[in-house]
Amino acid sequence: MARRARSTHELRQKLAERAARPADLEPLLEDLTDRAWLDDRRFAREYARTRAGRRYGRYRIAQELRRKGVAAEHIAEALAEVFPGERDERVLVRKRIEKRLKGQRPPYPERLLRSLYASLLRAGFPSAIIRDELLGRARGRLPDELALDEDERA
Repeated sequence: MARRARSTHELRQKLAERAARPADLEPLLEDLTDRAWLDDRRFAREYARTRAGRRYGRYRIAQELRRKGVAAEHIAEALAEVFPGERDERVLVRKRIEKRLKGQRPPYPERLLRSLYASLLRAGFPSAIIRDELLGRARGRLPDELALDEDERA
C-alpha cells in the first residue's frame, strides 16, 4: 500500500491527488479501516515510538502528528505510552546534552550553551527540563537569558 505508514488524513490527501472520482475515496478509506490496514491509533503509537527513539520530545512529536491529521485523543494516548513520565524526557535531554558536549570541559562557551538550548527546544523538549539538565552539566553557569524561565523575563 505504501513505503511507509500513513495517517487516514495523509492517505486521503495522497489518493485525492490521483483519484479519477473523488467520491470513491471515502468508501475505500472505510474499507481499509474496517480491515485494520488503516488505523490512526496504531499509526500514532508507532510514529511516536520511532520519533522518541530518535530523541525527539513530546511537543515536537505531538506537533508532527497534528500536522498529519491524527486526532488529539490518539496523540495523547501515544505520548502517554512513549513518555510515561517526565523522567523519560529528562533522560533523552541528558543524552543529547552529553553527546553534544562530549570531549569538552566546563566552563562551556555561552554560544555553545545557547545553541544547545535552542536545539533542544526545537526537538520538542520543555524549557524547564532543558535548563535543569544544562545547569547540572554546566555546574550552575548558564547565560542570563537561559537561566530565567519565559514567565520570569520582563
